[in-house]
Amino acid sequence: MRMTRLAELVLPGLLGAAVLAGGCETADQRKGQVARLIANSRPYERDIPLPAGFAIVEPLMEDYSTGQSRTYLRHTYSGRADKFAVRNFYREQMPLLHWSKTSDGAIKGEFTMRFAKGNEVCEIDITDEPSLLGTKTSVQVRVAQEQRGATPPVARKRP
Repeated sequence: MRMTRLAELVLPGLLGAAVLAGGCETADQRKGQVARLIANSRPYERDIPLPAGFAIVEPLMEDYSTGQSRTYLRHTYSGRADKFAVRNFYREQMPLLHWSKTSDGAIKGEFTMRFAKGNEVCEIDITDEPSLLGTKTSVQVRVAQEQRGATPPVARKRP
């Protein structure tokens, strides 16, 4: 008799919670829009924006610079945000830091963007990253010196 009374009290609450959880999409999601991300105030590179809440994956970090310029950079960032929102973030933020978009595409759920500034090219790949706690978004940023019409160096003979 006690179990029946307990079931009468608990079951309606559980059903109500399940119905509410199933209907927890925002008005923006129903309209096909995604949330707008804000920029981290302290990105790892001064001219590469980073969505707030994203962190660098240190084991995948590579960069090199001389005293005068950045020679090469490959950083991977990971965070919890919709990958469409991340794509929109870079579409908005890169031009604010004087990068010009040269291409932007999607293939099988992966976004690839390319920007140019001065003699540098920046490629950004945005993908889903499955994890035990749900899906995260991974952003790989690669910056390199642009090689316009470069010819390979000629080997010199030593005298």
